[in-house]
Amino acid sequence: MTVRALWTGGQRYQLSIDGYRPKAELSRPARDGEAGGAPSPAAAAACRHLLDAAAACCDAAVAPAQRGDALEVEGDPTEVALLVAAVGLGAQPAAIGRDGRRLGEVPFESEHRTMAVLLPAGRTARSVVKGAPDAVLDRCTRLRGADGIERALGPAERAQAQAAADAMAADALRVLAVAERGELRPDSAPHTWQEGLTLVGLVGMMDPPRPEAARAVARCRQAGIRVVMITGDHPQTAGAVARELGIAHGEDEVATGRDLDAWDDERLTREVGRLRVLARVTPRHKLRVVRALRRSGEIVAMTGDGVNDAPAVKEADVGIAMGVAGTDVTKEAAAIVLADDNFATIAAAIEEGRSIYDNVRKFIRYLLACNTGEVLTMFLAAALGAPMPLLPIQILWVNLVTDGLPALALGLEPADPDAMHRPPRAPSESIFAHGLGTRIGLRGALIGAVTLGLFLLSLRTGHSLAYARTAAFAALTLQQLAFVFECRRESAGGAVAPLRANPWLPLAVVASFGLFALTVYVPAVRPIFGTVALSTDTWLWVLVGSVAPTLLTLAGGLRRAVPAGAA
Repeated sequence: MTVRALWTGGQRYQLSIDGYRPKAELSRPARDGEAGGAPSPAAAAACRHLLDAAAACCDAAVAPAQRGDALEVEGDPTEVALLVAAVGLGAQPAAIGRDGRRLGEVPFESEHRTMAVLLPAGRTARSVVKGAPDAVLDRCTRLRGADGIERALGPAERAQAQAAADAMAADALRVLAVAERGELRPDSAPHTWQEGLTLVGLVGMMDPPRPEAARAVARCRQAGIRVVMITGDHPQTAGAVARELGIAHGEDEVATGRDLDAWDDERLTREVGRLRVLARVTPRHKLRVVRALRRSGEIVAMTGDGVNDAPAVKEADVGIAMGVAGTDVTKEAAAIVLADDNFATIAAAIEEGRSIYDNVRKFIRYLLACNTGEVLTMFLAAALGAPMPLLPIQILWVNLVTDGLPALALGLEPADPDAMHRPPRAPSESIFAHGLGTRIGLRGALIGAVTLGLFLLSLRTGHSLAYARTAAFAALTLQQLAFVFECRRESAGGAVAPLRANPWLPLAVVASFGLFALTVYVPAVRPIFGTVALSTDTWLWVLVGSVAPTLLTLAGGLRRAVPAGAA
């Protein structure tokens, strides 16, 4: 947050600041064919007075850094921006902000949208007030000119000040008005500090969106997530920022706190579906918006940082607190705390959540289909009166090694490329939705049929029972190792990450096959598992029966994924 524009004495000025470096350049903007340039000494003095007054009404603090020329800052970003700008034009850090001497203070409240302090001024005192332009202007009766002389604030001057505030807001600047009153008694009542004020000027600040914010908003929109900006800023400021980020596009998508006050709950529930920006709102409005969205059937995630945001954060389905700027109360009320206060992190977390859910479905699909195949193999053999196709130790080996290692690697799959291109799933949706249960049953039946078929074929061609069991053992193992690659794809034609993105999966498959080979070709291990070496012909049948279904499935999915006519 940095100060970019000042308005005082009826003129607007530009301020150039590089981060938190205590150097600022003041200039007049070019207009009406006239070139800009350095302001007059009187105008520069008026700008310094404006920033000094604004900085005196702040609770933040700045100090020279131990290394380099940057300032060390602490406090609210808006107030820090005011202090840095004041130092940039020559103010001393020890005389402004919370380090300055005060006789009293009226803290900022969202209801009146102003903050006031009482400062010593010789034998008397003076008050300084900063806040929303409309709130401060309502309390002003005089205007401080560029020459330092106070004049009456008539309708024309008031309209000029309001127009200047609107112009700054239209430029996506956050605008604060600064006013003061002198000749007060040091023991005067706080309500008198904000009466009969003299308008000193306006300060326009910019909090430029992070470069990744617009991309994160676009990703959320692709994922079926509607982003709504709720802020206390001026409607024009909020609308300009929202358009820059792609949150809103038209004026009909913007509403203010006054609009919300004029709507009852029923009207708000109807209107909230079209709104993208809510400006000049209070914490009470935020709570009403969250409740209206939930009444309309939306799943609501609410971000917040201040103490007053805690009720709305708590009311939302998912409360998100800022870890850096957030208060302890809001963090306690939230379900998630952002460590970097970055909206892009929310989009990344949504993608990660979808990836985890997808991986759970893949894991379930793989294990249940494999176990279904094992159960059907044993059940159908018993129903047909055939010998037991697999020994208990072979089944245990398949469940522990053949299933276990690839299943664990499957849980490490990265997010699918289309994870943020799908609409959100319904909370009531079963984990077996979208045909998962059917795919599990069909694939399990195929695994069982191939395993039992090779077992019976081996017996019919005159091989021993041990040989037939080894063929069934090999068929079951290879089918499951091939099937794990099929499970990477959520549905036929769905996008899937490159295999190199999860190197653990091929490693797990190779390791599982290698351990299986030990049970067949190491003489000392064969008696334990009841296996014998298989012939080349049998291995050919095992490979065809095990790998062909997966290859056909993956090929069919690839055909669906490629658009018609694509080369």
